[in-house]
Amino acid sequence: MSDTTANDTPRAGDATTITDILRTIEPMGDLSRFGIEDLTPEEEAEFFRILEEA
Repeated sequence: MSDTTANDTPRAGDATTITDILRTIEPMGDLSRFGIEDLTPEEEAEFFRILEEA
């Protein structure tokens, strides 16, 4: 069986945008397995506020 992974890699000259990437991602779900606690809505809002200011 052939590996088709290489066929999914963008070729030189192909434009990949952040929007293209965001269309294909899915939430990771429960992050506790990584020792990361889920953020409260307030913490999440603060996190994205900080990113917007950067």
